[in-house]
Amino acid sequence: MVLCPVSDDDSLTFLRALPHRRAEGPPVVVFNSIGKKGARPEFIGTVARLNRPVLFVLDHQASWYATPDKAARVTAAIQDAMADWGAVAVDTLGFSMGAYPAIAFAERVPVRHAVALSPRFSPDPAIVPDPRDRPGIARLSGKLALPTLAPGLARLQGGIILHGMRGPDLRQFRHIHAPTQVDHWLLPHAGHFVVEWLRRHDRMEAVILAGLQGDRAASTRLLTDLGALRHRSLRARLILHPVRALHGLHGLLQR
Repeated sequence: MVLCPVSDDDSLTFLRALPHRRAEGPPVVVFNSIGKKGARPEFIGTVARLNRPVLFVLDHQASWYATPDKAARVTAAIQDAMADWGAVAVDTLGFSMGAYPAIAFAERVPVRHAVALSPRFSPDPAIVPDPRDRPGIARLSGKLALPTLAPGLARLQGGIILHGMRGPDLRQFRHIHAPTQVDHWLLPHAGHFVVEWLRRHDRMEAVILAGLQGDRAASTRLLTDLGALRHRSLRARLILHPVRALHGLHGLLQR
């Protein structure tokens, strides 16, 4: 896969890549997690296996791609790529900061399947306080063009959201209410870095590809084999909030 720069400045970098063979399926938009200018785009080897056009987007200023200027530029870049490639929708992929726009931009462009690994519900500390807030993000409070995932979630056609249950992501994922067409999974023994956890278990690529291809049977099999739980399942609630879940179960049994 050969990367071709489209735009590159201190704020954003856009790169396109075409498969060596005839493309099959909609383009994939890959959003990088936090990284300095010049960082290598993430998931290159994985998306190359799909034999599809790819747009890589990198935010160099840790703004979650959500400020008005960046949201407008990213929207235009995706729309231009779709027009050039004759696409009516895209699939999206991202980890951590990159997982947020993978869902959020469904509010602005047609997103078929999103694979979002450890996304925040909101980077705005006034909406969801988070101890990991980056320097400068507080100055953007109330000014984000894409302040939460809620509108994007409502427009997704399908996909996978994956969080680890250990660490600070609980503050974020408890706010996420995925629609029925989107599978939200929790890994009990993983933390924020679910990508590395999946890689250690030799399942990262398989899970991502199943999600981008919309193969719910395959992704369900892979994740349940890894011990993943549905976000709103009783087992997940018993782990996250045992007392509250037991009280709820007791109430049901008393009816």
